[in-house]
Amino acid sequence: MGINMFDRYSLDHFMAGFISNGLLKSIKMSSSTNFIAANGFHLFIELLEKNESPTKKQLESNKNHVGDIICFLLGWLLSYHLNLNIPGILYPILWILLIYVTMHEIIREIFPYIENRLVKGAYVSKRSL
Repeated sequence: MGINMFDRYSLDHFMAGFISNGLLKSIKMSSSTNFIAANGFHLFIELLEKNESPTKKQLESNKNHVGDIICFLLGWLLSYHLNLNIPGILYPILWILLIYVTMHEIIREIFPYIENRLVKGAYVSKRSL
C-alpha cells in the first residue's frame, strides 16, 4: 500500500513474481498458463484492494497499483528469461513463503481492522503498529 508508483513493497512484488514463475514451472504448468495464472491472480488482487480507509484517508493510489503490477510482471519475466531451475529442497520453503505473502496481502484487505503479530490490517493506524 502506498501513494507513489514504487515503494517499499515494490521489491516484494518483484520477488513474488520471480518465485511464482519458478514454482508454477516446477509443477509442469505451461508457460502461457503460468503467465495467466500468476499475473492474472496478482492483477485480480490489485483490482480488489481498497484505495481509501473508511475515514477517506488515501492508503493507496492507482499509480501504486500499476507499479505493483509492473514489478510483479518484471519479476515473472526475469525468472522466465533466466529459465532457472529451483533446487528441489527449496520448493517447500518457497511455496510456504509465496502462500504466506499472498494470504497476508489478501487478509489485510478482507479484514482491514485486524491487528496481531502476523498481520496488520490496511486500516490499522501506523501509531498502533
